Amino acid sequence: RPRRPVGCSACHATGYRGRAPLVEHATLGPALRRAILERQEEGALAEHLRAQGQRTLTERGLALAASGATSVAELERVLGPL
Repeated sequence: RPRRPVGCSACHATGYRGRAPLVEHATLGPALRRAILERQEEGALAEHLRAQGQRTLTERGLALAASGATSVAELERVLGPL
């Protein structure tokens, strides 16, 4: 069953306390650098990143939801439909 935020007086009935960063970053190695300089398509750049073990914002967000740090509803509010 999906996890949903539960509000209280400490979180002002939002179900969240504090913030969890949701970031996407790339390590610029030789293969990715060459792909960028060659102006390869976005899909090719994404393939280089996946090969380096990079995860997408959605994947990182779903990991946060699975750990209970956020909810899928909050991810969809921030990222749009998943």
